[in-house]
Formats: sequence, structure tokens, C-alpha cells
Amino acid sequence: MALSWREVSQQLVANARSMRTPISAAFELTSRCNLRCKMCYVSVPVDRPDIEARELSAKDWITLAEQARDAGVLYITLTGGEVFIRKDFREIYEAISSMGFITQIYTNGTLITPDIAKWLGKIPPLLVSITIYGSSADTYDKVCGDKEGFSRVLKGIKLLRQEGINLELKTTAVKGNWKEFDAIGAIARENEAVYGVVNYISPRREGYGNDPLGERLTPQEVVEHDAIRVAYNKKNHKEPVHIANDEYGESLIKSISEPEQNDNDAFLCQAGKSGFWMTWDGRMTPCGLMNEPSVYPMRQGFNVAWEELKEYCRKIPACLECHDCEYESECYYCPARLKLETGAYDKAAPYLCEIAKLRKNIKITV
Repeated sequence: MALSWREVSQQLVANARSMRTPISAAFELTSRCNLRCKMCYVSVPVDRPDIEARELSAKDWITLAEQARDAGVLYITLTGGEVFIRKDFREIYEAISSMGFITQIYTNGTLITPDIAKWLGKIPPLLVSITIYGSSADTYDKVCGDKEGFSRVLKGIKLLRQEGINLELKTTAVKGNWKEFDAIGAIARENEAVYGVVNYISPRREGYGNDPLGERLTPQEVVEHDAIRVAYNKKNHKEPVHIANDEYGESLIKSISEPEQNDNDAFLCQAGKSGFWMTWDGRMTPCGLMNEPSVYPMRQGFNVAWEELKEYCRKIPACLECHDCEYESECYYCPARLKLETGAYDKAAPYLCEIAKLRKNIKITV
């Protein structure tokens, strides 16, 4: 029996992971954004010419894409910041699209114009993933600092739908919006979009001034939000919500096969095995939450940088306390999150531990 494309994709990812060859990448084209979301771990204001001057050029991104393609990369997520801020985004996207990559675009959706939608409709990505931060203008004002953002994102969604572009609408659960989960889901259903939720807010990435921890839910609120999600899925079982992952962009390429793991293997995902993150200023890291380890493919060459990154990742210690914990199946720990939460890759994070314990006690799973 012939395999479906999903099955072929899963097998490709599994093979790449076992061989430690790169197959997926996230290109963080900019850290600048037109919204000022308090919980964002990376963004800086649009009007930062000093930051813009340090961003990789379109030529740089295209060169990196060519080298990544030659090394075996098939999937690329284009993310930010906000990608549509870049005046040369079309140049970058068209070049990457012409190379045969399977692409997805992460955006806040507020800068989509009729012209942009028509252009994307001619060379569509596999998916445009729009983060929607609330179900009203007031919530956008509270969470993003932009009351008009809500009407603009709805307009952007409509324009993309008119061009037949596949959409994912995902929300980030924070104090200012988590009780609007069902209302945001209704917007996704109305627009025939996949619905996703980012339910973990990390500390900020080093060097950025936002305060994500001031906005993230308490462990008790996280579990209450889990219960809302479970109830939503029971009610909308044909269109269930899925757990999304902004800082890596894996929704395109998740594999149903179990990851290879041993007691010395810190990473359970593709990071540093078959996937990587390119920062706006030219560093290759395992994922979007990690500033280190980092290598420099524009200086070293792609293949040398990738081999060096893999070696660094192999040396990152696994958290044996987490691995042996009775609550592990309910926990979403990883080296990046543990490092941000505790300062160490192999130290259990109290915030994550408390969430896992609460989930276990009330039988809600990740």
C-alpha cells in the first residue's frame, strides 16, 4: 500500500534524526515586531535601526538556504519578530520557495495587505501560522499594546483565506487572555483554520527587555487552562486544538515515531540532531530559546558549523532527576527550558515540576 505524504514526511524526519543530518530549520529573519507583547521572549521595537543594521541581509539568508538545501534540509519555518516588517521579505521568500523547500510562515497577521495575500496565493507556503492574542480589541490592547491589532489580524485572516492559503491560528495562553480560549477557537473554526495553543511561556532570551514571567500563568492556572482545552476538544472532536511550539517551529514536521533516547541524551526533540534555529544576527543554535551553544555558519561554512553544533549538543547533560521522575509523562521539560528556568541544563525546574504534579493528580496529560 502506498504511503501518504504525512507518513513519508514522518519517515524522512525519523531517518534524519537517527543519522544526525539536518532536515528542518527555523530562520528568525528579524527580532523586530510591530506589536509589543509583554510575554514575547525575543522581540524588540520596529524603530531600532541599530538592530536592523545587524540583521542578516536577504543575500545572506538566501546563501544560508542554499547551503542548508545542499546539506539535506527540506523544511524551513520563516519567523521573527514579525517577518513582514522586512522590506526584502518577498525577495527572501521567493528565493527559498524556488529552491523546493517545504515552508511555513509565522506571523502576527496584522500586516497582511491585499497585495501581500495575492502574492502569497501565487506561491503559497504549506502553512501560514498566525498567532492570535485574544478575541477582542480590548484584549489586544491589554496583551499586545495595540487595540487596532485585533481588527487588522481578522482582516489579514480573511485576505489569506480568499487566496486559498492553509491557515493555522494559534494563541499564547497568558494572564490577559487565557479565559478567551473558546472564543479564539470559534474564530479558528469560522475561518476553517487549524487551532493551536502555546501553553508554556519561557523566561526571556538573554539580551531582550520583555518580562514574559510577569504574564505567564501560575501552575494552577495552567492546569485549569488544560481542563478548558480538554473540554474544548471533547466538544469539537473533529477539529481538536493541538499544542504548538513557537520557539522551534516543529508543527510542520512532527513524527509519530518515538525519539531516540538514553540516559545521556538531553534532547528529546530534533534540536541539534536534525533541526536548528538561525537567529536574526547569524548564529545557529539548537532552538529559539537557546542563545548557547551557538555557531556561525556564515563565517565557518554551513557543514562545519552544523557538525560543531551537534558536538556541543551531545555534551549537554541530561536531567536525570527529570528523566527518572514519576511525573515525567505530564511534564514538558527540555534542556532549553531548564536552562532558562534554573540556569542549568540538568536541574529540575520548580515551575514545570508543579505543573506536572498538578496534572498527574487530576489526570490531565500534556
